Order: sequence, then C-alpha cells, then structure tokens
Amino acid sequence: MKPGYWPSAAWPANYWPEDYWPDFADPQWLPTGRPMAFADYRVIGTWRIRGWERRGSRFRLRLEEFKGRARVKVPTELYTREAFPRIEEAAVGRVKPLAYGEVLRARAWCIDTDAKRFQVAGHAITRLLAVYVGGEPTAASAVDVGAATFELPSWDGTSEVTADFEGKALTNPADVVQDLLVLAGTSTAHLDSTSWAAARAAWLLGADERGAEVPSPAIGLYLDRARDAWDVIGDVLRAAFGILYVGPEGTYKLRRWRPQPAAAALRLVDGLDLAAFDLEAQAADRITRVVARYRVRADGGGAQVMELADEEARVRLGLPEHATLDTELPLTTRRDAEVWASRTLALRGQPARIWTAEANQKALLLEPGDPVWIESDRRGVRALFEVLETRKDPSGGRVDLVLSDWRGRADAGAWVMDAAEAFPAHLGGGSAAPWSDAWTDEQKEWARWNFGYVADRYGFVSPGDAATHRKSTVS
Repeated sequence: MKPGYWPSAAWPANYWPEDYWPDFADPQWLPTGRPMAFADYRVIGTWRIRGWERRGSRFRLRLEEFKGRARVKVPTELYTREAFPRIEEAAVGRVKPLAYGEVLRARAWCIDTDAKRFQVAGHAITRLLAVYVGGEPTAASAVDVGAATFELPSWDGTSEVTADFEGKALTNPADVVQDLLVLAGTSTAHLDSTSWAAARAAWLLGADERGAEVPSPAIGLYLDRARDAWDVIGDVLRAAFGILYVGPEGTYKLRRWRPQPAAAALRLVDGLDLAAFDLEAQAADRITRVVARYRVRADGGGAQVMELADEEARVRLGLPEHATLDTELPLTTRRDAEVWASRTLALRGQPARIWTAEANQKALLLEPGDPVWIESDRRGVRALFEVLETRKDPSGGRVDLVLSDWRGRADAGAWVMDAAEAFPAHLGGGSAAPWSDAWTDEQKEWARWNFGYVADRYGFVSPGDAATHRKSTVS
C-alpha cells in the first residue's frame, strides 16, 4: 500500500482531498520510501476466511464479512425435578425467567412445597416489591434477592402466586444489550468498548436522589419463555432507537440513533463518487396514530398506554380513519413511552424510501447510522441520507451502500436540535437560532438542512417568508 493512500491518524477528522492524496508540497506528507507504521493505517474491514486454494507458491483466499448471527435462544435454563426435588408439578420443564428492570405480576413458582418457597427468576433480583396470592396482596417472608426467592407459610397449595419485583439492576439499553449478547454466547472481547461506552453515556439521563443512575429510556423486560436472542435485542434497540452492527474491526458496535447536521456528513456526488444511485423501494404505509403500551403486566392483565395522533396528517392523506401502529414496548416510564411515540409518529408520518448506491473508496469508512449527503442531478436529489448497510470490496475500491432518506428532515417533520445552533465559519458564524428574516438565502438554506424550527399552524417558521414553509415536530 503506498504511503499516505489511506487517511492516517495524523489527518484531520473527516478530511478527504478530492484525489485522495495528501498535499506533497507539505514536508510532513513527503513519501519516505518506507512502509507506513501500522498505527497510521485505518481499519476498513475485517473478514473471516471462508476457503482457500493454492496456486503454486501463491494462495487465493475467499473472505466473508462478519455479518452472520447464530440463532440462540434465551433464557434456556429449565426447572427440573433433579435440581428441585420438591418443586410443584406445574413448574417442571418451564424456563427460569429472565428479567431486567421493573416487572409486574410475574408468576412465582413453588420450588419447595414443604417450605412453601417460591422463585421469580433464574438469577439474582434487585428487590421484591409485592406478592399476590389469588390476586390479593400477601406478606412474604424469608426474602432472598440473591436467589430470587421468598416464602409464604400461609399458602394453601393451590392458589396462583404472582409478584412485582425489580430484576437485574440493568436498565440502560447498552447494559441490557450487552448482557443479552453474553447470554447468547458472545464474548465481551468481541464488543467494541469505545462505542459501548459512548452509547451508554448517551442513554444516561442522570442520577436520582439515592445516587442511582437514571437512563432514558429505562428498559423493563421479562422473559418466561425461550425466544431468539436477536429478536429480543431487536425489541430493546427498537424501543431505545439503537443501532447494533459489526464494525470494521470485526467487533459489535452500538450507537444511539439521533439526528445529525448535514455539515457532519460525507459528501458523495453521483457520477464522481457514485457509479450508481437508484431508488430500491418505497414503503406505502404512513402512520398517523401511535398506541404505545408500556409497563406491560407479565400475566397479560394489561398495560399503561401512551397514545399520540396527528389529525392534520390523516386529513391531508385523505384517510377515513387513522393509520395506527399499536405495539408493546419494553419500557417502564410514561416519559420514555411518550418520547418513543412522538419520534415514531414523526419518522413514520412519511413513507420510507430505500436507496442503493455503488460508491468508490471515498465511502470505505462509512458505517451503519452515519449520515451521508448525496448529490445526484440525474435523480434530482440533493439530500441527507442515513447508511443502513455497507458491503466493502477493498481490492476493487468499491462500497455498496443501502441508504434511507431522513424522513424527519424533509418538508413534513423536522427535529429541534438540542445542540448549540451556530453557522459554520464560511457562513459568518454566529447563532443560527431563532430563525431570522435577515439571513442570506445561503444561510437559510443551510439552516433548513441542519436544524429544525418550530412552525406556526400554517407551517411557516417565519410568517410571510415562503422560504420557511415546513412542518416541524418537537421531540
């Protein structure tokens, strides 16, 4: 590999010269004739050897990316007569429950009929909140949170026993996903610690009066039957707006999805950086009403409900009734359910469009969740997209991309950013909030693509200024 061909650790962040070469007029970039230090290279991918063949003194390797996922069930440990000789018959062969955060009305199984000892999970719990016998609150004794057990001396031997409790002291989505991956057989060495720490911090809201961490969202999850681990992880990521993928180093990376300004995106131009750019699919469904069910009772006895609807969108689309998304979420607070419903309503209020692109080596460092700015005169597109998937061919200098348009950034639905809104230096710097009629057309165009502004009832950020017409959603 030639010196300086790939961005080294000394290059400025996000710096891509047009011809992918440093300015050799600067002495620090002069070729030395010596190989680059390994630390100066950027990892663009990790592949496993799928096969090989020998041709004389040369070997030809067939490589594949780390994209496969083993289908593993969680939880898998069962209640058996061998482990618990005096267990109630109805519990034999059932899965020992797995629980995170707050759990309501979960079935407690009698694991010792002589001592009338019950267990609510197959692992230690944080605390027992309440016990019910036949639906009636009952005092429990000999509570052991380490063994997740308690005793009911007055139990009649037939009534159903349920309990409210706090499971594993893991409610941050990053901690829950990591624990599920480990249970599914993934070594912590295969998790990218840097991205995990960043995602965990992004989901951390603060601390309560006791000093305990308060994440947002806070996960509450209960499994009393074996499920595919990746399906469960998918439920957690969906509720937390998280992205899990295999990074260039071959380790799992985790990130929290959040809107990003276009200025931070890599710019790809059709015909220059893209050999192909095509619309692959467009979803027909639009959601105008969201019903989010949270704090779901383990016994199926109900849940708290957060409902949001966009009546204006229903009328605009000519729908006789709302297009409703009704779903259960592993969340425990109304605040988290409201944030999820609001953001989902904004994102799915417009049809999703999936694009495919064939990019050159300029896109080799893109990862899922990254923003990318696409300019295509052929398609009439100058817009911000999100990377959903990448497939890299380093030998051919080609990257196949699957992209999604940012539905929350178009004319119907923008995000109000919590970052410090400011113009870049080439536009004069200074504050970009609130909206100002005195800005130049170039400043207004930049601001519309990089920030959301609260509009009036007619969709104008600034009344009378036609250039500011956009409907914004506060999230």
